Amino acid sequence: MIRFFPILVLWSSLARAQTPAFRFHLLNEPTALKPWEQKNSSSGYLLSQLQGSLLRYQDRQLSGNLASQCRYLNPSIIQCTLRKNLRWSSGSPIKTEDFVRSFREFLSPKNHAFRADLLFPIKHARAVFAGKMTPEKLGIKAQKQNLIIELERPDSEFIYTLTSPVLAPLPDSTLPTVTQLKESPELWLSSGPFLLESWVGQKKIRLKPNWYFWRYLNFTAEQKAAVPNLEILFVSEDSVALHLYEKNELSFLRRLPTLYIPKYKNQPDYFEIDQWRFDYLGFSPTWAQQPQLRKALADGLRYKDLQELFHAHAPPGCPGFVRGTETLCHEFSLKKAQKLWAAVLQPPSQMTLTYSKQGGDDHQRSMEWIQSEWKKNLNLKILLNGMENKIFVDQLQKKPSDIFRKGVAPDRPTCLSALENFESTNSENYIRFKNKEFDQVLALMRASLENQQKQKLCMRGLHLLMDEAWIIPTGPIHFTLLVKPEWKGWKLNELNQLDLSELRYSKP
Repeated sequence: MIRFFPILVLWSSLARAQTPAFRFHLLNEPTALKPWEQKNSSSGYLLSQLQGSLLRYQDRQLSGNLASQCRYLNPSIIQCTLRKNLRWSSGSPIKTEDFVRSFREFLSPKNHAFRADLLFPIKHARAVFAGKMTPEKLGIKAQKQNLIIELERPDSEFIYTLTSPVLAPLPDSTLPTVTQLKESPELWLSSGPFLLESWVGQKKIRLKPNWYFWRYLNFTAEQKAAVPNLEILFVSEDSVALHLYEKNELSFLRRLPTLYIPKYKNQPDYFEIDQWRFDYLGFSPTWAQQPQLRKALADGLRYKDLQELFHAHAPPGCPGFVRGTETLCHEFSLKKAQKLWAAVLQPPSQMTLTYSKQGGDDHQRSMEWIQSEWKKNLNLKILLNGMENKIFVDQLQKKPSDIFRKGVAPDRPTCLSALENFESTNSENYIRFKNKEFDQVLALMRASLENQQKQKLCMRGLHLLMDEAWIIPTGPIHFTLLVKPEWKGWKLNELNQLDLSELRYSKP
């Protein structure tokens, strides 16, 4: 009998060698891959390729990933059924116990997880994180092919959290450090669609397909030939990244500066992806007792001019994440703004506005525009201070500047996930907003299982934040991308999660 298997393998290898690598960039080189050490979405673009989440979120719908499905058995218990024959990149089986281990390690006090709050809805999670209970008491257990998650109270939103790559399964071995991975990339066991091939410090990371990933298990040689390797470069400047894209050294440009939108808007490689965000201008607690000052500043910006300048889908000054609330906006009124400013006792002659440089060129342009507006409309001098993100966040935690621009990327596509940032006990409540009614509104939203009631509570919470101008929302946000037309199957959702598991190369 003639065996063709070696010939097929050789053909597949040759065909894949002709498939170019899919190249994209991160703003910074990751300093850690351990799930509990992740702090921003930039490294999430890498983790999403290496780590498989239980669920995926795309087109405003949840679907299975490592779990074939997750469902509520009752309002406080979720059951996730893992797919059969799940395997690590080493070929060893992925078990429900690996998820139990992951969740427990994520909440271990010794790991100081930056986003431990993701799991706080699980029964006893807060006590485990505080060291008051052992990890074994956490409300999660393995039952053969099923993972059972018990919540502290009814919570219809927690299931969205299961799309996060930081909650992927954890192998029964010590996770390697970045230093170790640069020397021996094979040490990383992948549960996602790709695995580490090489890591060149300060330059790039190279990934190759993980053929044990559930979606690839039954691929033919022809199907495998269309799955590319990935190359991830480290590029901190948007303009530099655009230059690399134009030279065909990047396949995917994650952020096109708005100055270049007119040039590319009608091209086949131009895409706009709406994002679920609640970015805002916030005020230092210094101005907590000065509502007239805050309102004057909120009324002193020509929002429609800013919308046109940045090609936004709707005016800034509105909460961009809530659809159908276009009337809940700050609106420009020069007369009103000047009257309010005149009523401020001892108005400042200058104020400092800080922002993170991580936002790129567009953030700097928008801050310069705001600086010009308040000088022109209120004769207020604004001192701009763009900062490295780590320093910026550290300042927010200790002593925020007069005004600051903060990006908020909720982990769930819900109003509650955005409003939680301003709860009195939230560590990211940088405006130090303390309002008992607001906290009660959030508690009612968590307890409610009715969408209509949640929408009403959402509007009440937004009014409490905006009526006294505690914040100035920057409005609806969309990402403008450039992606080479020969690449198909990539997916970027409104939570800024990049899924390349169905990425394919099609010759132009």
